[in-house]
Amino acid sequence: GYSFTRDKEARVFTINKPKKSTIGVLVCFESIFPDFTSEMQRKGAEFFIIITNDDWWGNTAGYQQHFAYARLQAISNRRPVARAANTGISGFIDAWGQVLQKSTYQEKTTLTQKLYSPLYQSFFSQYEVLIRWFIIIIAVVFFSLGTLYTIL
Repeated sequence: GYSFTRDKEARVFTINKPKKSTIGVLVCFESIFPDFTSEMQRKGAEFFIIITNDDWWGNTAGYQQHFAYARLQAISNRRPVARAANTGISGFIDAWGQVLQKSTYQEKTTLTQKLYSPLYQSFFSQYEVLIRWFIIIIAVVFFSLGTLYTIL
């Protein structure tokens, strides 16, 4: 069966080898939630690891779109991403969204890459909640104005 739930709390983990680092681990579709990744960054995640099963997409644009979301998370949080996907696209993305390495669909391979993380929080991660509320308020205002205009 399928389970479409995500962890209630964004957790970060500390690893000690080869050097002490803090990572945010995202499982499958948790990687598409910007509030989740920005919370991980605020908790000290230096980079993100995404583990996913993209096999159920088949050879469609779905697995490519899922990889593109990883690029968005890297850009918005200014954190590099290491992504491991069975049958989908595995790869490494730097903190500015540049794809450093990637596999192809259904390619069996091993990739290695050194990742470097900026030590500052991105504007998006700092103000993600305010940005979200601003967008909601603007949408409500435009919807209300449009409704008012059609009534008059």
